[in-house]
Amino acid sequence: MNNKERREHISSYIESKGEASIAELAKLYPEISAMTLRRDLNYLEEEHKIIRTRGGAKAVSFITDNINEEKFLKQKLVHIEEKNIIAKKAVKFIVPGRSIFLDAGSTMMCLAKIMPDERYYVFTSAPNVAMEVMYTTSSVVHLTGGEMSRDNLAVAGAGAVDFMKNINIDIAFITVPGFSLSNGFSCGNVNDCQLKKAIVERAEKVIVLMDSSKVGINMPYTYARLSDIDILISDGKLPQDFIDEAEKNNVTIL
Repeated sequence: MNNKERREHISSYIESKGEASIAELAKLYPEISAMTLRRDLNYLEEEHKIIRTRGGAKAVSFITDNINEEKFLKQKLVHIEEKNIIAKKAVKFIVPGRSIFLDAGSTMMCLAKIMPDERYYVFTSAPNVAMEVMYTTSSVVHLTGGEMSRDNLAVAGAGAVDFMKNINIDIAFITVPGFSLSNGFSCGNVNDCQLKKAIVERAEKVIVLMDSSKVGINMPYTYARLSDIDILISDGKLPQDFIDEAEKNNVTIL
């Protein structure tokens, strides 16, 4: 069985069951390594046939039909092309040997999947991002502590903020739940907000990853303004008033 045939079989198997774990797939393909199976799942996710989860994958139909499924899994289906565009632009700023913070969110997962296999010092608030970086690179990975949010798998809280206050961050990649010209970059969780604030203050360079659908959305807690960031990477569809305001604040838009 070649790669194409195996991936088609894996896709059909997951579709028929709704979900499958790496361990389960390893029993089906005992001659295939776990790393190869993870690459197969990554490929199938890029083809929009499955959704990766920690330790396995779920069928797209299973997620969209299950109204109780976690929000972060559903979010991976939204604006996936834009998120991949953003990730491909952002990966050019990742330099081996540097201290990097990776925020939580589906856009950050897209970035983690395409990071070159080099050694970085990675700090993240997202267990799923941490696992992906461990799979794809030789990095030293540190997780912040705290309470995990079901919305985006972020782990945040007072402990996480205190931890990051003692860390030197060369480059921070920050995701955006919402942005408005009046209220800046905002999110819906106070713990996540406090951690993002701490990261923005500590980082030498702040790079925001935001698709254009987030513009005009107001969330309860503001964690940064345009004047606080250095680079904003988007999908090329930002409204002109946003671009004008970013230029006034010396923000580079890619």
